[in-house]
Amino acid sequence: MVGMSKLYSKSRDAISNPAILPARATNRWLVSTTLLCIIVISIVSLPGLRHIEFFDTDYLVFHSVVEIASAIVSFAVFIVGWYGYKANKNAHNLTIGVVFLTVALIDLAHALSYKGMPAFLTENTVSKASTLWISARLVAGAGLVLAGFTSNDSKHAWLRPGVLLAAGLIIAMLVIVMATYFGNALPPMYIPGEGQTALKIGLEWLAIALFATAIFVFRIRQPRDSSTTILQAALIVSISSELGFSLYKSAFDSYNMLGHVLKAVAYYLIFRSLFVSSFERPYRELARMRDQLEESFAKIGTALASSLDLDDVLGLIAELASDMLQSRHALVMLVQAGQLKAKAWRGMCGQLASIPIENTSAGHTFLTGKPTIIDDVSQIHGHNPTCHCQNLVGPPAKSVVSVPIQSEGRTLGVIEVYSPYPSAFGNRDVELLSSFARQAAVAIRNSLAYERERLVAATLQESVLPDAPQIPGLDIAVRYIPAEDEFRIGGDLYDLFSLDKDRLALVIGDVSGHGLSATSVMALTTLSIRGCLLQGMSPGMALKAANHVLCRYCSETTFVTTFVSIFDTKKWVLQYANAGHHMPLILKNNSCELVELHSNVPLAVDELADYPTYTAELGRAVGLLFYTDGLIEARNRHEMFGHERLLQMCGREINHPAAQILDLIEKQVRAWSGILTDDIAMLLIKKQTSEKSEFP
Repeated sequence: MVGMSKLYSKSRDAISNPAILPARATNRWLVSTTLLCIIVISIVSLPGLRHIEFFDTDYLVFHSVVEIASAIVSFAVFIVGWYGYKANKNAHNLTIGVVFLTVALIDLAHALSYKGMPAFLTENTVSKASTLWISARLVAGAGLVLAGFTSNDSKHAWLRPGVLLAAGLIIAMLVIVMATYFGNALPPMYIPGEGQTALKIGLEWLAIALFATAIFVFRIRQPRDSSTTILQAALIVSISSELGFSLYKSAFDSYNMLGHVLKAVAYYLIFRSLFVSSFERPYRELARMRDQLEESFAKIGTALASSLDLDDVLGLIAELASDMLQSRHALVMLVQAGQLKAKAWRGMCGQLASIPIENTSAGHTFLTGKPTIIDDVSQIHGHNPTCHCQNLVGPPAKSVVSVPIQSEGRTLGVIEVYSPYPSAFGNRDVELLSSFARQAAVAIRNSLAYERERLVAATLQESVLPDAPQIPGLDIAVRYIPAEDEFRIGGDLYDLFSLDKDRLALVIGDVSGHGLSATSVMALTTLSIRGCLLQGMSPGMALKAANHVLCRYCSETTFVTTFVSIFDTKKWVLQYANAGHHMPLILKNNSCELVELHSNVPLAVDELADYPTYTAELGRAVGLLFYTDGLIEARNRHEMFGHERLLQMCGREINHPAAQILDLIEKQVRAWSGILTDDIAMLLIKKQTSEKSEFP
C-alpha cells in the first residue's frame, strides 16, 4: 500500500508489509512438517512402543521439566508479543502473546497439579490435572483462531493491550479456580483404572478442530510470509500433540510423553514465529533500510549533482521524492513573483500552472516555511475538490506531505508527495523528505546560478559571433553547434570581416573550458584580434598582441588555440599564423587537402611566444573550411571522426552550396557520435557558382 512501507520507516511498516513467500515454498514447509509428525506418531504406534508405561517418579521429572519449559516459552511468547506491540503496533502478535500468557498460567497450574507433585491449593488428582490441561488446549486453539482473524494493524478498541491482558488474566484465574476448587462439580476427565473419559477425548478432538481452523484462517487472512508459515507448522505439530493425548491410556505412557514433546516443539515454533515478525525481521529490515538509506542519499547527491539544467534537476527531484516515500505522485513548485509555480511532477495529469496558496498544504508550507502533513485533504477548511492535488493519475489524493525547499533562510519552493490513502505519511516521512529537500535546494540554487550564467554567456556569444557576410563572388557560411551536455555555452570562436575590397579576415579558435568564463575569454580574444587586424597588423603580429593581453588577464589553466588569416579574394592567397589550432582544409574539385602545417603554442601559455606569418598560394582551390576540434574529435564507441573522413566528405560534396555542405557535415558527425560532447564551430568560404544542388 502506497505510503505504508517506506525507505526510512518504523519497524511496524516492515511487519505490516512482509515479504510474501511463494505458495509452493509455503506448501513445502507445511507438507514436510505434516509428514514428519506422521512418521513420529507412526513410530510410537509400533507394537513394541505403543502404550509403554514409565515409572511414576521418572515420568514426573520429565513432565515437570517439559511443562515448566513450555510455560517459560509461553511467557517468552507473551513478552515478544507485548513489547513487539510497543515497537510496531502489531495487534496480531499482541493477541497471540496474551493468549499464550493465559495458556502459560494454566499450564503452570497443570504442572503443579500433576499426580505425584505436592498439593497445589487442593489435593492433586489426574482428573484435576487433565481438566487444566484440556482447558489450556482449548484456550490456545480458540485464541489462535481469534489471532488469525486479527490483522497486524487492527485498531479495534478491545484489542488494546490493557483490555487483552485483563481478559487473559481473568480467563486464566477462572479456569484455575474452577478446576481446583470446583473440580468435583465438573465432569471427570480421567477415571483411575479406566483412563480418559469420552468427554476428555472429545474435547481433545475439539482442540484439534480449533487448531485446524486456525491453520485455515491463517492461510486465508494472514500474509503468506515466513512467520505465518512457521505458525501454521506449529499448529500442525499441536494437532499431532493432541492426537497423542487422545490416544494415551495411562498418564505415564508413551503417547502421553509424545504429546508433551510435540507440545514443547509447537510452543518453540510459535515463539520463533513471533520473534521473527516482531524483532528479528524488523531489525534486519531496519539495518537493510539504514544501509539503503545511506546509499540512496549518496546516490541522490550524485544524481542531483550530475545535471545543471534546471528542468532536468526539478524532474529528478520529483522522481526521487516520490520514490523515497514509496509513492507514485509528487509535485515540485518554485516561488516566482510571490506565487507557487508548478515546475515538475510525477504521476499527475493535465497541465499545472500556479498553485493556490490559500487552503492548500503547499500554501501553508510556503507561508510558514515549515513542513505540513494532511491526513485527509477533504478535512481542510475550504478545500477545493478540483485543486491540483486531485489531478493524480489514478485515485485522487487523500493525504499529502509538503516540505519547503530552503536556502540561506529563503524559501525557494515546495516539494509535495501525495497518496490516495488517508494518513499515509508520518513524522519520519517529514524528516526524510526535509533532508532530501535540503540537498534539492543546493541543486536548484546551482541550476538557477547556471541558468543565469548561461543566459549571460549566450548573450555575450551572440554579440561577438558574426553572421556570414554577403560578398560578391563568394559563397560564405558559418555554423556554431553547441555541445549536448550541461555546459552548452563553450569557448569556440570564429570571426570574418572585410579589411578592404579584396581582403577578408578569417579567424577560428577554441578556448579551453566552458561556461561564462570561457565565453568571456572568447570575446576578449575575438575583439583583441579584430582590433589588431583592423589596425593593419599581420596575422602573426595580431596573435602576438592578443597573446600578450590574454597572458595578463587569463587564469593559469586557460589557453586558446587560434588560427588567424587574411584571405586575398582576388589572388586567392592566404596569409596566416597559427597558435596551436587545426589547419583549415583547402577545397578543390573532387579533392581536399590541409593547409601546410605551421604552428606555435596556444595563446595565454607563453607571453614571449612569437607567431610567424606564413603564405599559402591556393591556386586552383575553390574554397576553404575552418573548424574547431569538436568536429574531428567527435567520437563513437571506437574512434574519432578524424581528418580523413572530413577530407573525403568535403571532396564528395564540393559542388553543393556552402550552407548545404555545413549541413551535411553536421548531419554526418551527429550520426557518427550520437551525442556531441564538445562545441563545433565551422566557417566555409568558396567560389560562388550558379549551380543549385538539392539537399540529399
